[in-house]
Amino acid sequence: MLLNETERKKINRWLQSVPPEGEVVPVVHYLFVGDGTETVDDIRYVLSFADRWYSLNGYHIVDNYDELKQIFDKWAVQRAKELAKEQFAGRTDKAGVDYFEGHLSSVATLAETDEEKATAYLHDILEDTDYPEDRLREDFGDRIVDAILMVTHKEHLDEEEYLDYIRKLKASGNKLAIAVKIADLTNNSDYTRLGASRPEELSEKDRKRWEKYRKSLEILQNESNKEV
Repeated sequence: MLLNETERKKINRWLQSVPPEGEVVPVVHYLFVGDGTETVDDIRYVLSFADRWYSLNGYHIVDNYDELKQIFDKWAVQRAKELAKEQFAGRTDKAGVDYFEGHLSSVATLAETDEEKATAYLHDILEDTDYPEDRLREDFGDRIVDAILMVTHKEHLDEEEYLDYIRKLKASGNKLAIAVKIADLTNNSDYTRLGASRPEELSEKDRKRWEKYRKSLEILQNESNKEV
C-alpha cells in the first residue's frame, strides 16, 4: 500500500496549516512513489492531497505528480467508459442511435487527454441519471466531478438561457470543462448525425438547435485560444 493510516493522518495535519513563507514542508519521497503494490485509491488520495495543498499554499509538493496522474487518468478512462455504458444502457440520442455508442463515445473520441476522455464519457451522468455525485467523487476525484458539474445544466433552456449557461462556463476558466463542452458541442452540431448533408436539410426544430450549438461552440472556441 502506498500510504498507511499514520502517513495519511500526517498529511491531513499538514493541510490544516500554511507553513511560513519559503519553508518547505519535509515530505519523504517514497510516500509518493510506492512499492508496486499501491492501489488506485492510494494514487487518488495522493493526487487529491496534492491539489488541495497547491490551492492552500500556492506551490507543488508532490514531485512525481504528473507520473501519478497519468496512471490515474488511464484508469479513469476505462472506469468512466464502463460506468457510462452501464448508466445509459437502452437510451438513444435524437437520431435514434444508442446514446453511449452514438454520442458519449463520439465526444470521448474528440477529447484529447485521458482526463478529458474520462470526463467526456461522464459529462451527462449527473444531468440525465440518478447516479450520486458523492460516489462519482469517490471514484474520480474533485477535478473530474467539478468539471462535470460545470457542464451540467437544467433541462428545457431556451436559446438565450442556454447561451448564458455557455458564457458562465466560459467565464469559469475551468479548462477541463471547457474542453469537454467543446467536444460535446462539436458532436451535437454535426448535422450528418440527423441524416442531413447540409444545415438547410434539417427540420426547423433541428435547424434552430444546430444554430444554438454553433453559436455556443463559437463562444467557447474563442475562449480556448486564451490563457485562463
